[in-house]
Amino acid sequence: MKFNRKIRSLANSKFPAKVPQKIDQKFFFTVGLGISPCSNPNKTCQGPNNTMLAASVNNVSFVMPSTALLQAHFFKKSNGVYATDFPANPPVKFNYTGNPPSNIMVTSCTKVVVLKFNTSVEIVMQDTREPSSSSTWMQFLCGGPGTWEF
Repeated sequence: MKFNRKIRSLANSKFPAKVPQKIDQKFFFTVGLGISPCSNPNKTCQGPNNTMLAASVNNVSFVMPSTALLQAHFFKKSNGVYATDFPANPPVKFNYTGNPPSNIMVTSCTKVVVLKFNTSVEIVMQDTREPSSSSTWMQFLCGGPGTWEF
């Protein structure tokens, strides 16, 4: 059976849906395109003023760690692998669908949000600074029951 045939609207008499009524943690993620300093002279830096273009969520551009995140968490050796202060909201408020602010420099690092098991979350994703010629859109993927990737 195809996945899209299994999708149902919330709560009707035939298929009741018990969604959480109490949200434990709210997230407002702005997803956009910013710039990062070009620190490697061997890279071609095609951003403004010899910078690199960098995708970001809440102004944080992900840096791939040398140790897998789940491995570091499981063995309690996360110190230096990732920080747990990923912002739940954008650092600066602006008109997210209008002109971007003049400073679009991102922070490049590895940050995560650690949640207790069974935490109910609300996630709002807002696209910003997406080039109008782009043929890509934000996607929200369900990786399995209880596991979410975005």
